[in-house]
Amino acid sequence: MAAREPFPWESEGETLALETPEQTVIELQLAPFGSRLVAALLDQLILLLVFIGIVLFAILAGALGGLSRDGDTVGFAIAAAIVVWFLISTLAPAWWEIRGEGRTPGKRKLKLRTVMAGGQGLTVSAAVLRNLARLVDQIPLLWLIPALSPGKRRIGDVLAGTLVVWEEPPDARRRKLDWLGAIGPSYAGLTERHFFFGTEVLAKLRPEDLDLIEYLGDRLPSLPGSKQLRLLRDCAQQYTERLGLEAEQERIRAQPERFLRELGLYLRERYRDRAF
Repeated sequence: MAAREPFPWESEGETLALETPEQTVIELQLAPFGSRLVAALLDQLILLLVFIGIVLFAILAGALGGLSRDGDTVGFAIAAAIVVWFLISTLAPAWWEIRGEGRTPGKRKLKLRTVMAGGQGLTVSAAVLRNLARLVDQIPLLWLIPALSPGKRRIGDVLAGTLVVWEEPPDARRRKLDWLGAIGPSYAGLTERHFFFGTEVLAKLRPEDLDLIEYLGDRLPSLPGSKQLRLLRDCAQQYTERLGLEAEQERIRAQPERFLRELGLYLRERYRDRAF
């Protein structure tokens, strides 16, 4: 079967290169304006259906209230419904992004994700701020800002310090998760542990380190073998120095992939698995 032509909103978009605190360069492919617009329209369609449901419920509730003859109850119910819808339409996108790690239903459908401008995962405060700014961003004239600005950032993105990027395809995400999980279900469950990470190591790590190591595992398949080894060794060296593991430097250099995989499992066990 021949590959279909991409839709107009599926253009490549800009590529942003970022250097992490570990001096590792990662690339983010920014979502083009068209894809962001389609995702936003899908989200608005969901909210519109919710609004219609709220109005119908309000009318029914008003009619059953017994004062619908003069319209007072129905009018009050509709006014209340509008207020409720305003709150939902403002806060629901923030809730979606917080629960979905930067994804709303529309972004999930379009394979998009909101991240911090430094490449880290979206924070709660940034999600709330960027979505409260929709009250201003929804003015039609201001739609030109994300269409013309570098990074396709709307006012909410600028205020919250966020970017909307292309999400990795599902098969790439499976590769990334398997890159850590292939050696064992968890750090504690490893049958053969090559490296030991104690509590003193945890104090020198952050949740963002897990994002970096997982991204590294996703990035490796697209690189030639020589670049893979160089990237693995460079990243492992940064963690060796940061965690004070110079005594293990030779073993880590000989097994940088194993070292980073075990470190990633250790981080996942300490941070992500505890969040659920």
